[in-house]
Amino acid sequence: MRLPLYSSPRRGGCRARCYTIGPDRRSPVIWATMTGVAKRSDPRPLDTRVLTYSEVGATAVADESWRATPEGLRRHEHTVSVPIPWADARALVMHWAVKTRSGFEVVNRTHAAAREGADLWLRFAIGPFAVREPIRVIAVIDDQLRCGFAYGTLDGHPALRARAEPAGVTPR
Repeated sequence: MRLPLYSSPRRGGCRARCYTIGPDRRSPVIWATMTGVAKRSDPRPLDTRVLTYSEVGATAVADESWRATPEGLRRHEHTVSVPIPWADARALVMHWAVKTRSGFEVVNRTHAAAREGADLWLRFAIGPFAVREPIRVIAVIDDQLRCGFAYGTLDGHPALRARAEPAGVTPR
């Protein structure tokens, strides 16, 4: 069984907003770990790293309607219907299922649900090869009408030009 990544707001599913900063014209939905750029792991602690882009919060997950795309950013939105109840969709989105069910592991998580300000590693492995992405949760929305979160890429990301703020939002 394949888990749908995002679903339509009309059926109580999720919406994803992704911004990519800079001249990179590749689709931001193709996550940075898939670029094939190999380099030695950066030993610096996550709390000493800075975000790789300046428009922090550009995905505006708490806003009811989306703002205009900031200068220098490119937005990609993908919406899919998922026939599951709101409570199930909420649990999946808030507990990182979109990433974990697509092959990633969320490392050094201290809370099950996404938490604003948390610095984490997203790890993707195929056989003996693994790539770790340093990220920071930028914003979280979890109320009766919507839930979801956005995270940003931190310096030391394995993709040299990774400057993105992916977000997934599930409206009721």
